[in-house]
Amino acid sequence: IFEAIKSKNIPALSRLLYDHFSYRSPAEDPVNKEDFLKMIAAFPVKIVALWGEELRVNVFADTAIVTGIQLCKTRDNEGAEEVSAVNFSDVFVLRHGRWMLALAHTTDLPEVPEKYRVENRADN
Repeated sequence: IFEAIKSKNIPALSRLLYDHFSYRSPAEDPVNKEDFLKMIAAFPVKIVALWGEELRVNVFADTAIVTGIQLCKTRDNEGAEEVSAVNFSDVFVLRHGRWMLALAHTTDLPEVPEKYRVENRADN
């Protein structure tokens, strides 16, 4: 999912999302699958890197919940880079032998945690 978002591979991302997918964040209206795909396709800056930290998975029969911190490094048209971080909870459902993302919920963090700042990463 991270790679499909990073590369704006909408067909691949669409295959990973449940038909009744919903994206939610505080103080925003829920976004359905079609609008989420449009939002990713229209993202105004280049996503240089997108990754997860502190990932935890809990599986309950045909439902799985993944939590963690998502970090995103972007670059605008002038070359300025920015790193953002969100806490996320993703709910996956098992349908026809495939895990599909049914609900994504994010909350922006006020700043990138120190240990995940790009300048502190060995692969920077």
